[in-house]
Amino acid sequence: MSSNTKPSIRTRLASHRYGSAERSSRGRSTRRRSAELDQARLEGVQLAVRTLTHHINNGLALTVGYCELLAAAPDLPEPLRSKALLALQGAEQAAQTLQAMHRITRLRPDTSVEAIEPLLLIPDGLEP
Repeated sequence: MSSNTKPSIRTRLASHRYGSAERSSRGRSTRRRSAELDQARLEGVQLAVRTLTHHINNGLALTVGYCELLAAAPDLPEPLRSKALLALQGAEQAAQTLQAMHRITRLRPDTSVEAIEPLLLIPDGLEP
C-alpha cells in the first residue's frame, strides 16, 4: 500500500472496533476501581460512626444513671429535682438519636462491587 492510499473500510472498522473495546474496557476498569474506593470509604465511615456511638453511649449511660439517682433522692429540693429530670430527659433523647444512627450504619445495602458493576456498564457515547 502506498503512502497516499487510504486503508480499506474493513481495516478502518476493525481498528475502530478494537480501539472502542479497549476504551470501554479501561472505562469499566476505572469505574470498578472507583466503586471499590467508594465502598471502602463507606465502610470506613460506618466503622467510625459505630465506634463513636459506642463511646458516646458509654458516657450517656453514666449521665442517665446519675440523673436517675439524683431525681429519685428523697431529700432533693424540688427545683433541683426538676433540673435533674430535664437532664435525664436530654440524655435519654441523645441516647435515642445515637441508637438511630447506629441502626443506620448497620444497614447493609448490597454495595458490593459485583452488584454495582453491571450498573456501570454504560455504552460508549452515553456517558455524562
